[in-house]
Amino acid sequence: MSAEEERVRIAGKRIGCGVARAGGLGMAARRGVTGLLVLCLLLTGSLVSAVAGPELGEREQLEAALDEQIARYVEGMGIPGLSVAVGRGDELVYSRSFGADVSGETRFYIGSVSKPFTAVAVVQLAHAGKIDLDQPVSSYVPGFRLSDGVTVRHLLRHRSGMSDLDYIPSLPAGASFDDLLEEMGNEGAVSGTPGGEFAYFNTNYALLGALVEAVSGMSYPEYVEEHILRPLEMENTSVRGVVDAESRLSFFGFSVPYRQPFIAYDLPGGFVTSTPEDLIRFLEAFRTRAPELGASPPDLAEMERGEPYGLGWFTGPVAGRPAVHHGGTLVGYGANAVVLTEDEYSVAFTANKNHMVYSALLYPSLTDGIVSILTGSEPSSRLSIVWIYRGLLLVFLASVAWGVRKRIKRVRSREERSTAWRVRRLVVNLAIPAALLVLIPPAFGGLTGRGMTWDLGFLLMPDVVIWLGIAMAFCLVDAGIHAVRLAQGGRRER
Repeated sequence: MSAEEERVRIAGKRIGCGVARAGGLGMAARRGVTGLLVLCLLLTGSLVSAVAGPELGEREQLEAALDEQIARYVEGMGIPGLSVAVGRGDELVYSRSFGADVSGETRFYIGSVSKPFTAVAVVQLAHAGKIDLDQPVSSYVPGFRLSDGVTVRHLLRHRSGMSDLDYIPSLPAGASFDDLLEEMGNEGAVSGTPGGEFAYFNTNYALLGALVEAVSGMSYPEYVEEHILRPLEMENTSVRGVVDAESRLSFFGFSVPYRQPFIAYDLPGGFVTSTPEDLIRFLEAFRTRAPELGASPPDLAEMERGEPYGLGWFTGPVAGRPAVHHGGTLVGYGANAVVLTEDEYSVAFTANKNHMVYSALLYPSLTDGIVSILTGSEPSSRLSIVWIYRGLLLVFLASVAWGVRKRIKRVRSREERSTAWRVRRLVVNLAIPAALLVLIPPAFGGLTGRGMTWDLGFLLMPDVVIWLGIAMAFCLVDAGIHAVRLAQGGRRER
């Protein structure tokens, strides 16, 4: 479909069902990524472009400005497929797809943008008098045995006292909520104070999914389909793992195919699939407190209260404008959903490529640029990511080549060293990889507030982890060289 045909399709398109009209990685994640890149450089020895939108006026000018801004990111980040939609009032004012084999009906995993759906389901049950948000979770989900002090509201607001620094599920993809509760009972912990500090924890929302099932008597997919998707006519949204767009990892900006499995027990927190146009239906229903959402306007308004996180939403400005929002990060997928509470816009996008840098920096930057154009301000200058990535790739290749050359010279060298000197070098070169393997996951968690395992780190940052792996391999090669020299010296002494 041509751009002009797409404009004709969207012009005047209404958001149905009678409706009158943000992941969670931030500065801490940026510090974590930057720290790992610096560490790679140390171990191996080894553009700014102003973006100005056109003056806003007619819809064609708005569309042209959005097209230009979004296309710059798609091309610069090498995204195979990205879809964007914008709603205002009862109208879809913008909807565009970028990339081959992607259309407005292409379903992507939306990651943690799934959480507002789960939060609405819980608020619906509270509105119906079936649950009290301030009652213990254990009173509704007997399988939750970790604490009677954790309430439903604590789970919704990520103030349960639990975090993935203490527990990361190690279950197979097809595991159930019951399997999760059993493993949590054996391995989980409430290390913080329930109701205390904010700690983003995906499993809070898996527990809410178990609560929805226990209270409603329906499976979580059945409940969401009957009480959210059908009333809002979200025909291209699935809670059963139906996805059209294939995911891609990023290796220094180059796309690497990856198949993201559907993780059933994490569905309420991260595995809904949808399209931006469908998400706009949901966002606009929430913004206008539409009766189709099955909760009272005060109940829905309460979801926006709380800092930095309300009930299923991050609260705080986007591009300087008041908003509630949620980002979504999965291996190979990125998404964002924004409700501009004063400007009466809603924005959603989905993409099938991801990396920690994308989640922490680039997708939030894309969102800010879209919101800036919609609200009549100029998008701020951004780094040209394609050149940054290409520069990092050159540094990576140069550092590896330099490291290989250095080790070859060491193998060929016959320079005499004392036994004590070689023993010290042997110990240091063995200790560095061991220390990195043990310390990097908790150090990353300390910087970002999120838990990390090496396998997850590889999927979210394959280039960084491979760089670290090569650096540690160089240390082991050096240790081997010193061990051989020590053995040779011992034989000569005999």
